[in-house]
Amino acid sequence: MRNSKELARVSLTELRVYLASGGWIPVVTSSDRWEVFRREWGGGGGIELILPMTEGNVDANDRIASAVSALAQLEGRTVEDVSARISGSNTDSIMLKLLVGHDERDSIPLDDASRHVKALRDLLLYGACSELDPRTHFEQPLPAARGLAQGFQFCHTFRGSFGFQVASQVASQNLTLDLFEAPARRRIVERLTRGLISLERAVAADSPEIIVESSGRGLNARMCDSLIALAGESCAPYDVTVRWAQTIPPAPDVSQFTVVRIEEPSVEVLAVASDALKRVEPHSQTLRGLVVNLHCTRNPLEGGARRTIEVKSYHSERGTLMIRMSLDPLFYSIAIDAHAKGLEIEARGQLQRSGNTWTLDDISLFSAIGG
Repeated sequence: MRNSKELARVSLTELRVYLASGGWIPVVTSSDRWEVFRREWGGGGGIELILPMTEGNVDANDRIASAVSALAQLEGRTVEDVSARISGSNTDSIMLKLLVGHDERDSIPLDDASRHVKALRDLLLYGACSELDPRTHFEQPLPAARGLAQGFQFCHTFRGSFGFQVASQVASQNLTLDLFEAPARRRIVERLTRGLISLERAVAADSPEIIVESSGRGLNARMCDSLIALAGESCAPYDVTVRWAQTIPPAPDVSQFTVVRIEEPSVEVLAVASDALKRVEPHSQTLRGLVVNLHCTRNPLEGGARRTIEVKSYHSERGTLMIRMSLDPLFYSIAIDAHAKGLEIEARGQLQRSGNTWTLDDISLFSAIGG
């Protein structure tokens, strides 16, 4: 029986891949219940391991446990170590190593840890968004993306400066290895990796446009923001390493990637790229929404007063937007009345986005609805 916690995680698919990568060769047999793997070992001749065809076999667990135990003896490792290596062969891993000072390499402030975990989560969450809908920017995460991102697991931190790791299993136990589409979470990791490759190129060429031009298969604006957040206000350098599962080969254009260092020049390039990816050029738009904020530091009737409002409006393509408007005295008085009565307003003007801010300028129509 598979009593060890690590051993219990080993699937038949993972074990097959581990054996194949270690030089074990399938042997043709007439059985429809068992399969045999053989390998020449030292000078003692061939060794054979017998595995069940499916995990539905009555003694499948015993057969898997016996095979792992035999591998542990042959490799001079513990069963737990071999089990962990087998499970790892079916896992994509993203490792973040913070290059903190020598005296701090075993710990970081709790607030920093919280920020890094959130940034890592957002990096994968918005990567999932682009796999569902390849936009350059997302106001909020797509609901379906949350389910994909939840498949990633936060693993043990590791030593050597200070490290975080997230991982995702790639193949399910019933996967047909010669006929498949890359799983969604594998595609998210590939997207992130393409983005990191484009970041390296953009820094080398001092050209953020490289990231912008490759955003369809790489980084969106929110992913850029997450990579910036990982560096923090001090632009602390960090390394990002990707390790691929052996179960399914990664796409050829990312298969050779191992690690990239992100530091101040990288953050500067990412910031410019993020702004460019968020930018929406001015275009005529009529919108409706609720006034949620009004601001004027002087008498709003005075000619030199600056009168601004924020309107919460739903956009059919972009979701819920917070839109800033500067108004003349008449339109501002309409906004005050609509806000007091809880009425929607309708406005027409030039809608644009710069950075994270939406504005409606050159307003030609502003009225309360139902007042």
